[in-house]
Amino acid sequence: MSYWKPPSYWSKVSPQQPASYIIYIDDLGYICAKNGETGKIDYRDTDAATVINNAVAQLELGGKVVLKRDLYLITDTITIENHGIEFCMETMWRGTKESTETMKVGLKLADNVNKNVLLIEGRKCHVHDLYIDVNKDNNTAAVSGIYAASDGALDLHLSHVYIFNSVYYGIVWLGGAGYAEGVYVEYSNRGWYIGGTRNVFVQCGAYATQEEYPSFILDLNAHQNALLGCVAANGLQGFVINGNRNRIIGCVAQEINQFGLKLAGAKNNVIMGNTFYNVGKTGTDDAIILLSRDSTHSTHNIIMGNRIYSDASVKPRYGINEEDANQDYNVIVGNIITDYGTGAINSLGTNDVVANNIT
Repeated sequence: MSYWKPPSYWSKVSPQQPASYIIYIDDLGYICAKNGETGKIDYRDTDAATVINNAVAQLELGGKVVLKRDLYLITDTITIENHGIEFCMETMWRGTKESTETMKVGLKLADNVNKNVLLIEGRKCHVHDLYIDVNKDNNTAAVSGIYAASDGALDLHLSHVYIFNSVYYGIVWLGGAGYAEGVYVEYSNRGWYIGGTRNVFVQCGAYATQEEYPSFILDLNAHQNALLGCVAANGLQGFVINGNRNRIIGCVAQEINQFGLKLAGAKNNVIMGNTFYNVGKTGTDDAIILLSRDSTHSTHNIIMGNRIYSDASVKPRYGINEEDANQDYNVIVGNIITDYGTGAINSLGTNDVVANNIT
């Protein structure tokens, strides 16, 4: 069962910009790239990746590549190196409703390719209105739907993208100063890997991750990012924060077997107004846990106004738990914690501020 449904307003045509290339499949099964300016077919081949890469490579000054609504089997990574590229599918949400497990539109990694589907290395690119099927049953390497490189993919904008069946993370995001809205990873081995700085993620999600990895991980170099209204659901782990000065606000972790959110050697983060529902269902995991990573401790974090509750038969061990006294100088204020196994809050730092919580 899919837990994600596109809002009705997504059926609207994306903001208009003249198409530099229109990609489509002709009556003979050839993939064609029609030049939006001349009307000529500049590229025609049986291989979709070859045609798309040729079209994108021509746009040295930026431009727009539009895929007609169809299913494109991808035999090689589609690479966006030029800056200012807009890449999308036309009228993604129109027509017959498709099952997310038998998608008939978008980009689908062919069998035994074992490469990332989309590699983004250009600045100020916008990828939107797109399905990506990584076909994990027929690929074995650690490949992702989208891989945004750190040295080039700055100011990246993703909107209304749906990635599923990833062998590795659905999205690896290493760039900075980017923005994502309405981007979802589902039925993948892992969810989101974020390693960049100063990015904003709004109403994004990860559902039904298959391996013991978090739905969202903000790793060591992930600083000053904001997750706003994001959802981690029906996975083994929720959110992991290893970096500093990040904001997790108004997010949801629900039906998570292990921890809802982990701060691991993370400093100066704001965890505010989030909901943790039916997490820690092992009985030995906490809704929110603060612990050390190597010799780095989780300190000076604000954990405020979160709601932790459960109607599962097994409750989280603690609502909020500090692993030891090295986790210190944290502010734990105004949280509502009504369901737990061992205790509501386990504060061990001698300089913590713990006040006005409802338990």
